[in-house]
Amino acid sequence: MGDGAFADLRGGTRVAVLDAGGTVLAMTQLDAGRLTSSTCMLYFELKAVPAGHGRYELQVGDRPPYEYTEDSMHRPKGIGVE
Repeated sequence: MGDGAFADLRGGTRVAVLDAGGTVLAMTQLDAGRLTSSTCMLYFELKAVPAGHGRYELQVGDRPPYEYTEDSMHRPKGIGVE
């Protein structure tokens, strides 16, 4: 669904939650996506992210990970990719 610099972002792209050491704690995939105005929204849901790791990284495909604290990891969020 993505285009140009976003061509790697499409339904089925891996989404992983990693601990500080890079170990995968949970995984899912991006959905097929929805085009709204000039924005493409790709959604995912992680149901079983284990607690107790303090700091988490969320990685979409091969892109650099986003860092989250444990408190923020368990709240709904949106991620903008540039």
